[in-house]
Amino acid sequence: MGVSVLSRAFLAALLAGHAGLLELETASGQFGTVCGVNGVAAEVACRQLGYDYGVASPSSCAQYGGASVCGAAGSPVAAKNLKCSGSEMSVDECAFEIADDACLGHSSDAVVFCGMFDKPTFKNGALRLIGLDGAPALPREAGRLEMFWANAWAPVCKEGFSSGTAKVACQAMGFTSAAGFSGCDGALCGPVVVKAYAQQAEEMAQALSGLQQAAADTSTAIQEIESACGKRSQGA
Repeated sequence: MGVSVLSRAFLAALLAGHAGLLELETASGQFGTVCGVNGVAAEVACRQLGYDYGVASPSSCAQYGGASVCGAAGSPVAAKNLKCSGSEMSVDECAFEIADDACLGHSSDAVVFCGMFDKPTFKNGALRLIGLDGAPALPREAGRLEMFWANAWAPVCKEGFSSGTAKVACQAMGFTSAAGFSGCDGALCGPVVVKAYAQQAEEMAQALSGLQQAAADTSTAIQEIESACGKRSQGA
């Protein structure tokens, strides 16, 4: 079965970048997920897509970046155990197995991260949560808030941080809100801090509140004008 590669970016701001569920196109023209890849296969796939390197995510597709990015139930699975040696120009040349029933639940769908050497994959200001093990925090798991700035990730200082800041940060990462926040402890603490974000996020929250109030005031003013015009019309 011949295959070609297609990557779809399913991830939001939490892990913003060139990451997503890897799909292969079969000889029949259907695209399907991949039930497991080795690290070299991620490299080959990303190079085929025009990137410099690739990494296979160690996290399950069901818990990647705070949400499930697994293939939809009933959708095709193109291959199982995609394995490359490193010399391949495309995944067509790599070894794989026919997907079996165990793959049809999509819980083993492969997620890959692709990047470039000559420029940062993440944008300045991108945020992420890091758990105790140093990997991205799992859903409903607390983590150390970090910001990407000047080609590096750095923890955000608690000084000046507030519940409003936490809410804005969590919403920027794709969550609905924040359950709370506290200072780091032990393994969650980092050596470098970003202090500016706390103030900037609080200013963003205040600005948003101001815009919402301005919108409410405008709506009230419009209603008053419409009411006044209605009275004049009736008087005429």
